[in-house]
Amino acid sequence: LALVFAGCEEKVTCLHYNETDGVLEISKAAELHYVYEVAKKYKETRESFQTDNGRMIAFEDACLRLINDIEIKESWTPIPFFFGYSIKSFDGNNYKITFKDVEYILPATDDGHPANPYFMHYGLFESLSDCEVRNLLLEGEISVRNKDIVYDYNIGIGAVAGELTNGTVENCISRVKISFEDEKGCGKVEIGGITGGFSNISNSITLTGKIVNEGDISVKGCYSVYLGGLAGTAGDKIEISGNVNLENKGNLSVEWDRMALQINNEDSYNNIGGVFGKLEVYKGPVKNIYNCGNIIVNTQDIPTTFQLGGVCGMFGKSYDGRNLIEVFGMKNSGTIKVEGKGIGKYSCVGGVIGDCNSGYFHQLLNEGKIIIPDDSNLKIGGLLGYETGLGYTSYLLSCSEDKVGDFKVFNYSQFPLFEKVCTEKHDKSQE
Repeated sequence: LALVFAGCEEKVTCLHYNETDGVLEISKAAELHYVYEVAKKYKETRESFQTDNGRMIAFEDACLRLINDIEIKESWTPIPFFFGYSIKSFDGNNYKITFKDVEYILPATDDGHPANPYFMHYGLFESLSDCEVRNLLLEGEISVRNKDIVYDYNIGIGAVAGELTNGTVENCISRVKISFEDEKGCGKVEIGGITGGFSNISNSITLTGKIVNEGDISVKGCYSVYLGGLAGTAGDKIEISGNVNLENKGNLSVEWDRMALQINNEDSYNNIGGVFGKLEVYKGPVKNIYNCGNIIVNTQDIPTTFQLGGVCGMFGKSYDGRNLIEVFGMKNSGTIKVEGKGIGKYSCVGGVIGDCNSGYFHQLLNEGKIIIPDDSNLKIGGLLGYETGLGYTSYLLSCSEDKVGDFKVFNYSQFPLFEKVCTEKHDKSQE
């Protein structure tokens, strides 16, 4: 797809280099296109950034900073990524990038395979690794569709990037309305307002400051979905304690593909949460994660396995974590609604967390209604829907509360959580 920008801007062949701050400055969409061109050539030629004063800045050393609001119109091909190489930092500088009615059709080969199966990521960037993203505001609308791929594929979608590996995200807000539709019903998607997935290979992901999604996100036609207001998945060495506030204000919706579920229902595992679809951490504490967006899922009356929570669909420690994960201050005030009667026997819903393990939970708070079909076999908890029993048994502290009270605070059906009186003096501002 061609990249179309606001107005008929001239082709850019260099960026201004701010000598004082050591950053490359971006003021218009054509300069983002130049970043795209450099990234595209980098794998083959080790392309560097040309500056307006004749300097060359190595791609992996480049620090980019916005100095103006930018509008991207109608089409956008994300800035490419190659494993182990990406820019050093992207500073929004409190300016905004607006996607104006951007639509992207996933490329396919003539026989219906994904055109680039190893880099099925979509956002401002395909993916970022060991990069600092900060002070960025994103607005507008992005629509991603599969019209021609007829074989199984995986895709990550987020306003910033399809995937963020290692690095730091600080003070970022997305108001982008994101929709993904699979007309063939063969996709597995990780999708979130910021990124499809946070992951790490050797270093950690650090989330700090205020990170918020305010855009609605909808998924239609897939058979496997990992969806969260901020990220579909976040795993392993992720640091989200300290000076951090993670919040989703957008509404989330999923409608599975009826035919795909009939064929693949045994493999249709889905994690859906207001903030994170699936959150696995190596160590705690985990603090200050809030959702006030509504969540609605439709099973199309076909057996579907899902873990659904107001804050997290699934929460627990990563594979090599050795201790209970301390959690302070997860809150949901959004409505959770399940439509359709085709619900798999391992499905669960929690006002705060759908499926949990190895947690030590303080100050969980649910103020959102849970609406389910009549005669549903769902495992439901006003706070915690289900305890998988993996690793250590979890504890729910008495400082937690379900203010709605339509269901037991947690589900006793398999591995019961332990309730425990809280003796800590919590900061009331975080309750």
